[in-house]
Order: sequence, then structure tokens, then C-alpha cells
Amino acid sequence: MTPVNNPWRWAAIGALLACAVLAMLMCVAVAPVAPPVVWSVTDLQERAKANSALAVASQAPDFSLMTTAGGRVGLKSLRGQQVALVFIGAECPYCERLLGRMAGLDSKVAGKLLLVCAAPSGAVRQFEQTHKLTCPVLVDSAGAVQRAYKVEAVPTVCVVDAEGRVAANGHGLPEAWDLIKSLE
Repeated sequence: MTPVNNPWRWAAIGALLACAVLAMLMCVAVAPVAPPVVWSVTDLQERAKANSALAVASQAPDFSLMTTAGGRVGLKSLRGQQVALVFIGAECPYCERLLGRMAGLDSKVAGKLLLVCAAPSGAVRQFEQTHKLTCPVLVDSAGAVQRAYKVEAVPTVCVVDAEGRVAANGHGLPEAWDLIKSLE
């Protein structure tokens, strides 16, 4: 009998194929494939709010940061007045749009704003000069204040009331701009 016509050989091949098919079926039955998760923009915004923002009416974390002008600003020194901490990124296109809108604010509102940028001081100074910013720019080079305020994306605005409590939070360009306009 030639090896091609050997019935035992064909039986062994058939058994191997049957085992392979059975193994594939068992893998499918044991490990079902989860459908891909698709989030809407609204879902992502709600998840970001739930996971990242400081609770309204909670005590705002104190900080002390250097300004690009060389001074130092701390939250405790601002007690008695409402301020808005505007967290921005030096290379964020949405932050640049927000700053463009802020250029038309009157000095009364601009005086309530503190820009907080988590970048090296040289990059922050260059950013300030490029955008001709008139409100104080704070250098958070280590990102400690951003972490304390649970900022996960920029631009983010945190309004702190006169007693040092969080009055409002806003993430993204539309919400951040609405909060800034509400200071008028």
C-alpha cells in the first residue's frame, strides 16, 4: 500500500481536523468577544465631570505659585474676592481660542482671572508674550496645582468664591467661556 492510499493516514488527518475544529468552537464558547464600546460626546463629558472635577461647595485647595512677572500668588491671599482659575496648556488649540475670546473682556472681569499653565517657565513666558495676556499667568511647572484641582483636560475653569470654596467648574471651550462670561 502506498502512503497516499493508506487509510490509517487519512483517519489520523481526519481526527486532527476534528480536534482543531472542536478546539476553535470551545474557544469561542468560553471567551465571548465583547462588542466595542462607543461613547457619545455627551457621555464622555459626563464621565469627565464625574471623575475629575472638584465638588461644588468643597474647599478649594490652597496653592502658591510664581507669576511670569516674578511675583507669587496664593489662594489664601485672594480671600474675600471671587476668582476664576483658568487652567490652560501652552500648545492647546482650544486654549488659544479661549484666550482669543478673552482678549475682549473688560478689565473688571480680567482682574478676576488667574491663568494657570503647567509648563516650564520659559514656555509659559513665551506663551504669554505671544498672546499678549493682560491677566496674571501662574507657572505650575510641576503640575501640582492641576493635580490638586483634578484637571484632566484643558481648558478648564474653576471659579472660587470669596470664602475659598469651589463655586463652579467647567471643562472644554464652551463651558470654560460661559463660566468666564458669568463673572461680569
